Amino acid sequence: MTDLLDHAKIKSAINQIEFNPLIHQSKIVKFCRENNIQLEAWSPLGNGRLLSNGVIEPITDEHQKSPAQVILRWEIQQGFIVLTKTTYPQRMQENAEIFNFTLSLDEMKQIDKLDQEKHSIWYDKIK
Repeated sequence: MTDLLDHAKIKSAINQIEFNPLIHQSKIVKFCRENNIQLEAWSPLGNGRLLSNGVIEPITDEHQKSPAQVILRWEIQQGFIVLTKTTYPQRMQENAEIFNFTLSLDEMKQIDKLDQEKHSIWYDKIK
């Protein structure tokens, strides 16, 4: 990213990185924020690994929301662009209904603690 910023005629506006409660990629996030590059969460639901997480479940109960909605809200509150993939109309609708509640600072911190810098996608398996 540094080389790109040093040599590109047009500065990057967005950086899409894998980001979810299991992988925060803090150095990249910090760099992008310092350089006014918008972040977009790729694999925002951790390939589904987080949908039955013991930290997420009590928060879902508190807000009467699904695990996916809580996770997406956590990412939105951090300023990320969040795009999800589904072929189910009901899930599409549910994923869009994340703007009528806010996670508390304590809830945000609970989810933050899940970070393991653990990729949830295919290249994690080739190491």
